[in-house]
Amino acid sequence: MHTRVLVLNASYEPLSVISLRRAIALLTRKKAEIVESAEQVLRSMRSVMAWPLVTGGASTAVVEGR
Repeated sequence: MHTRVLVLNASYEPLSVISLRRAIALLTRKKAEIVESAEQVLRSMRSVMAWPLVTGGASTAVVEGR
């Protein structure tokens, strides 16, 4: 899980680059939401989540990067 993720603000301006793990934390805490996802999914013992390609939200947005 070494994918890097671009973080955008509510105006979709770039803020920083974070790890996929941090992006997942933002998504699970409802700080961001998925706008577009890949066909791949992320799986844990308790849940399945779409692999975020583009997410957005009121306070932050996250876009997949490499």
